[in-house]
Amino acid sequence: MSYLDSRIIILNSAYGILNNGTYKSDILFKFNGLLTQEDDIEQVQISLVNAQIPVSFYTINYTNNVFKIKLGNNNVQFYYIQVGNYNANSLILSLNTLINDSNFTITISKITGKLTFAYTTSFIIYTDNDASICAILGLELGLIYNSTGILLCPYPLDLLGYKRLEIYTLTLSTYNYSSLNNGMCCLLSIIPIDQPACGLIVYNNFTDTKHIIKNNTLDSIDIQIKGEDENFINFNNIDWTMKLKLDITRKKPLEITKNNYFQQKPIEKLKENKDIIKNDFDLLTYN
Repeated sequence: MSYLDSRIIILNSAYGILNNGTYKSDILFKFNGLLTQEDDIEQVQISLVNAQIPVSFYTINYTNNVFKIKLGNNNVQFYYIQVGNYNANSLILSLNTLINDSNFTITISKITGKLTFAYTTSFIIYTDNDASICAILGLELGLIYNSTGILLCPYPLDLLGYKRLEIYTLTLSTYNYSSLNNGMCCLLSIIPIDQPACGLIVYNNFTDTKHIIKNNTLDSIDIQIKGEDENFINFNNIDWTMKLKLDITRKKPLEITKNNYFQQKPIEKLKENKDIIKNDFDLLTYN
């Protein structure tokens, strides 16, 4: 026989230890004796009940805002696009303004959504640099694109940004898996991004998904929020909240009866005091 001992845990990013500053996506919350090692504990489960997360992060951020190009005989240049949310027209305008060369143009096809780069002579676009924007522009990362004057991107412009948030925790030892690292991971939950920029994601765990954890003790919980590329989300100092539930399955104390009396009190212990035996049996008989 067992019973459930449930505990609600409220997390607010405004009241934790910030491990990555105003990004507010790597936070440690400390508790005193949230879970202690006890003999009657059979199993411990954790679940994310609900969350309220602002869409205060940008499509173009510090992980994908670098454009590297060599125009003609000029030196290789690195251009840093201002972080923010863009549509096709505003992003093209921003790139053209940064490059500031009337002989270099960027256009987009209304039919395919693909960008075309054009220059009066040859040029090279590099996609092998850290924080490259080229995957968003429709180019494959890790390649060098040489062009004699016109380059049509092989893929459409992608300004969707992150499609989901991945919630991780290092302090909770779960049994979850991820294809990203082909093995076990510390994933707690995945939250779809179903709101536009400056909106609010309201997540509810309607399926009541729970995770068995291996922890015997627990005095803190860390929350790490990342995109599908495993980069930390930058919430730009805007706070989020979460509600967790800790479900502890405990052994139910066995009621002492005449039938199980000697299972509860070993014979060796009973022999130590005959008066205790007599009093216990008198009580059982009376009841």
